[in-house]
Amino acid sequence: MDGCRASDGGRSGTSRCTGTAGPARSWERYLPLSQSGSELLFDVFSRRYPTRGRERFLLEREFDRLGRVLAELETAGAISTSAAGALRLLMLTGCRRNEIVTLRWEHVDLEHDELRLRDAKTGARAVPLSPAAKQVLTALPRRPDNPCVFPGRVRGTRLHTLNASWQVVRSAAGLEDVRLHDLRHSCAA
Repeated sequence: MDGCRASDGGRSGTSRCTGTAGPARSWERYLPLSQSGSELLFDVFSRRYPTRGRERFLLEREFDRLGRVLAELETAGAISTSAAGALRLLMLTGCRRNEIVTLRWEHVDLEHDELRLRDAKTGARAVPLSPAAKQVLTALPRRPDNPCVFPGRVRGTRLHTLNASWQVVRSAAGLEDVRLHDLRHSCAA
């Protein structure tokens, strides 16, 4: 396996194969015949480089603090009304980030209290709206020239990202370890 060493002598992605394939080859004679070489390599690699699963659920007091900070930052103009509304809807619906930032008014059914997502990651689905989520949507201004629920800065465009706004919000709320996706987990819990 000397051919796997990086030419620069560093620990690049190709140089890692020396560390995993070597032990895999020496263990082959002790394995049952049913286990293939690729399964073995996966087993060895996953033991040597375990992935760290990460789930963070917000406590009720953290949700309250996040709501207060969102209101303060929106009032102060530190984050846009679109970003604040999108973050609130993420907290209240458990939707994915992209499902919210690409949401159009034609997908919002306030009469039946649901979002009808056509292009969701897992296919079309309906997301029920709580009274609080419905209140967020009804409070948002509608722009006649923009079909997006969360319009961007440029006329006729959508909000493209929540990353910068989320960094400001979570920092102000003292929730540095909370990812945007953790809002989805917390809503489901």
